[in-house]
Amino acid sequence: MGLRLTLRKVCERYNLSILITENGVGAPDILEENEIINDDYRIDYVKKHLEQLKLAINDGVDVIGYCPWSVIDVVSTHQGYSQRYGFIYVNRNESNLKDLEE
Repeated sequence: MGLRLTLRKVCERYNLSILITENGVGAPDILEENEIINDDYRIDYVKKHLEQLKLAINDGVDVIGYCPWSVIDVVSTHQGYSQRYGFIYVNRNESNLKDLEE
């Protein structure tokens, strides 16, 4: 609900097209057996934000783009490298930096 309301307020105040350049959630990801990351919370977060984005567009907000943060796994230096943000997990503990879809 917050994204929709914020987009509406920005649209009303500035009457400009909106490009969302970063949207995502960071959390410590635990690599489970069979190289699986259980990150349903991340999927739910993005899904709910996309639903609110669609409602804002239906309300008349001119959204010209949406960029999730991020496709490839990145870590937050602010969080001591413990928070991950990507859809694709990168195991930084291995020398080959193997990618795993989350």
